[in-house]
Amino acid sequence: MKKFKFCKLQNLVLLLAFLFCMTNIPALFATDFPHWEKNHIIDSAIKRGIDATILQKYSLAYSIFDSLISQTPGDPRGYFYKAAAIHSKMMDLEDYSEDESFKRTIQKTIHLSDAIVRDHPLDGWGYFYAGSGYSYFALYLIHNKKYFKGLRLAQRGVKLLERSVAVDNTVYDAYLGIGTYEYWRSRKTNFLNWLPIFQDRTKQGIQKIKTALKKSRYAQAVSLNELIWVEIDQRNWKAAIDYAKEGLNRYPGSRFFLWPLAEAYFRGGFHRQAANAFADLLKTYENENLSNHYNEAICAYKVAISAFFDHDYVRSEQYCEKFFSLNNPEQYQERLKKKAKKLRKLMEEDREILGKIKPAALK
Repeated sequence: MKKFKFCKLQNLVLLLAFLFCMTNIPALFATDFPHWEKNHIIDSAIKRGIDATILQKYSLAYSIFDSLISQTPGDPRGYFYKAAAIHSKMMDLEDYSEDESFKRTIQKTIHLSDAIVRDHPLDGWGYFYAGSGYSYFALYLIHNKKYFKGLRLAQRGVKLLERSVAVDNTVYDAYLGIGTYEYWRSRKTNFLNWLPIFQDRTKQGIQKIKTALKKSRYAQAVSLNELIWVEIDQRNWKAAIDYAKEGLNRYPGSRFFLWPLAEAYFRGGFHRQAANAFADLLKTYENENLSNHYNEAICAYKVAISAFFDHDYVRSEQYCEKFFSLNNPEQYQERLKKKAKKLRKLMEEDREILGKIKPAALK
């Protein structure tokens, strides 16, 4: 009798163990995913790395994100923000020698994020990093003139970002990517807005960017930058300038905000302010150890033009000469050919005017 009871008890234990294993199959075999909101150390590291990137402290940003990758190799965040830092550096310095590193890092982001959403289909942050990974890769491909593949990946990225907020509407960082896509897609296809599939969603896009600016965890600075370019596109010069100054108040000396400030002045016809802003921007590049001087040349070009329209012909001529003094590799010289032709003509006009009104300035 005792043996029978023992067998029943043993069978019950085995049954309970079997049921426990069956109900925990995802926990035993599925990809683990980060606890997005519970680790303040990771959260703080990401924010410090983003700030370092925006302030052009790329080595520091790389170090922070490499440390994060080393500590949490299965977490896509370290890889994603490292890839974003590499991309920012390449765009800022017009130097794409790290493109292979960018591709490896963003592909690792996509690989890890895809695994998370496959095994945890209600994880909003997993969708966010997957969507953001595809979107960043799309930008890289489009910049390299691989338009078809880039646009295809961009659409995939946006769908994942939309899925992110569908399963968790508190993932406000995703609103930036969705809003940016909606705005610029509408702007580039506005001549087709009469077709149902090409509706004008510029207002909805702007509102989503503003939502990300106000509520996102990590994307506030990037949202502010995007909003400046949107306001420039809308020809809302004052709003663009105010937003850029807001960014510079938070990140003094950041080219991330100096560029759109200078562009807003330039495109808005604020000639003296544009000349001063591009001159300041040029100085920040002169302090770098650069492999090329392309962006310095662009700044000198815009100072020369702005100063001319501000009737400061001495300054205009000086920055024409600055432009031609910059020794760029051949590939960059080819890209600057049209600007060089325009500045040669402008320099002649500067000298002709100065010869009449201020001959001493030509000595």
